[in-house]
Amino acid sequence: MVSAAAADIRSGEQVFLHGACATPTVLLDALVARVAHLRDVGV
Repeated sequence: MVSAAAADIRSGEQVFLHGACATPTVLLDALVARVAHLRDVGV
């Protein structure tokens, strides 16, 4: 399910991730796995 959420993020989009103890590290890992396909994504 997380990889599907990461797949919805497109180049040029802004993504807000909570920065406290609930940071979704699994989602961050899925985004990093897509680094070759994304440009200018703001986190």
